[in-house]
Amino acid sequence: MARVSDGSVRELSQALFVGWEGRGTLFIEDGGLIECCRGVLGHRAGSVVATVTGAGSIWNCSFGIRVGQYTGQCTLLIENGGVVNAPDSVIGYELVWIIPSPSQA
Repeated sequence: MARVSDGSVRELSQALFVGWEGRGTLFIEDGGLIECCRGVLGHRAGSVVATVTGAGSIWNCSFGIRVGQYTGQCTLLIENGGVVNAPDSVIGYELVWIIPSPSQA
């Protein structure tokens, strides 16, 4: 599990993998920020959840996010003012669940 919160900033020069051949959980909340070149949720993983929640909480991936790359179940939850900026993203190599917040549904 990884958590970025309370205005913390994580800048990665490489891709961010959540759930590499296993389970994974990522929380970006309360003004947390992650900057990376690419995000991968669930590479040959069982169950992966990434949550971006709260005003000022941001996940920026300059080359996009791959959601569900050869995986069982992936969840990307963006809610309560959280923001994901990820051009050229790919959703779904296997089973994928995208759950929008009620304001985005």
